[in-house]
Amino acid sequence: MSAYATAGVPEYWLLDAWGAGPRFDIFKRGKKEYTAVRKSAGWSKSAALGKAFRLTQVEDEEGESDFTLEIR
Repeated sequence: MSAYATAGVPEYWLLDAWGAGPRFDIFKRGKKEYTAVRKSAGWSKSAALGKAFRLTQVEDEEGESDFTLEIR
Protein backbone atom coordinates (compact mmCIF):
# COMPACT_ATOMS: atom_id res chain seq x y z
CA MET A 1 0.00 0.00 0.00
CA SER A 2 2.84 2.40 0.75
CA ALA A 3 3.99 2.38 -2.89
CA TYR A 4 0.49 3.43 -3.99
CA ALA A 5 0.41 6.21 -1.38
CA THR A 6 3.84 7.45 -2.52
CA ALA A 7 2.58 7.45 -6.13
CA GLY A 8 -0.38 9.63 -5.10
CA VAL A 9 -3.16 7.08 -5.65
CA PRO A 10 -6.14 8.59 -3.74
CA GLU A 11 -7.89 5.32 -2.84
CA TYR A 12 -6.91 1.71 -2.34
CA TRP A 13 -9.59 -1.00 -2.49
CA LEU A 14 -9.11 -4.38 -0.85
CA LEU A 15 -11.38 -7.30 -1.73
CA ASP A 16 -10.84 -10.73 -0.19
CA ALA A 17 -13.29 -13.56 -0.85
CA TRP A 18 -11.45 -16.17 1.23
CA GLY A 19 -12.47 -17.09 4.76
CA ALA A 20 -15.80 -16.95 6.55
CA GLY A 21 -17.15 -14.09 4.50
CA PRO A 22 -16.08 -11.55 1.92
CA ARG A 23 -13.94 -8.64 3.03
CA PHE A 24 -14.28 -5.34 1.20
CA ASP A 25 -12.59 -2.19 2.38
CA ILE A 26 -11.83 1.18 0.86
CA PHE A 27 -8.79 3.04 2.16
CA LYS A 28 -8.24 6.76 1.59
CA ARG A 29 -4.80 8.29 1.32
CA GLY A 30 -3.66 10.56 4.11
CA LYS A 31 -0.41 12.49 4.35
CA LYS A 32 1.75 9.38 4.83
CA GLU A 33 -0.47 6.31 4.62
CA TYR A 34 -3.94 5.00 3.92
CA THR A 35 -6.72 4.82 6.49
CA ALA A 36 -9.85 2.70 6.22
CA VAL A 37 -13.08 4.44 5.26
CA ARG A 38 -15.69 3.98 7.97
CA LYS A 39 -18.57 1.74 6.94
CA SER A 40 -22.23 2.55 7.43
CA ALA A 41 -24.52 -0.51 7.42
CA GLY A 42 -21.89 -2.36 5.37
CA TRP A 43 -21.51 0.43 2.80
CA SER A 44 -18.17 2.16 2.10
CA LYS A 45 -18.15 5.58 0.44
CA SER A 46 -15.63 6.25 -2.31
CA ALA A 47 -14.62 9.90 -2.39
CA ALA A 48 -12.91 9.33 -5.75
CA LEU A 49 -16.07 7.97 -7.39
CA GLY A 50 -18.72 9.79 -5.35
CA LYS A 51 -20.70 6.63 -4.65
CA ALA A 52 -21.02 4.00 -1.91
CA PHE A 53 -20.22 0.32 -2.42
CA ARG A 54 -20.99 -2.94 -0.61
CA LEU A 55 -19.89 -6.49 -1.39
CA THR A 56 -22.47 -9.21 -0.74
CA GLN A 57 -22.20 -12.99 -0.92
CA VAL A 58 -24.86 -15.65 -1.52
CA GLU A 59 -24.57 -19.36 -2.14
CA ASP A 60 -26.21 -20.93 -5.17
CA GLU A 61 -27.97 -24.31 -5.24
CA GLU A 62 -24.65 -26.17 -5.55
CA GLY A 63 -23.10 -24.37 -2.58
CA GLU A 64 -20.89 -22.15 -4.73
CA SER A 65 -20.50 -18.52 -3.67
CA ASP A 66 -21.70 -15.68 -5.86
CA PHE A 67 -20.52 -12.15 -5.13
CA THR A 68 -22.18 -8.86 -6.03
CA LEU A 69 -20.67 -5.40 -5.74
CA GLU A 70 -23.64 -3.15 -5.01
CA ILE A 71 -23.52 0.56 -5.83
CA ARG A 72 -25.63 3.42 -4.57
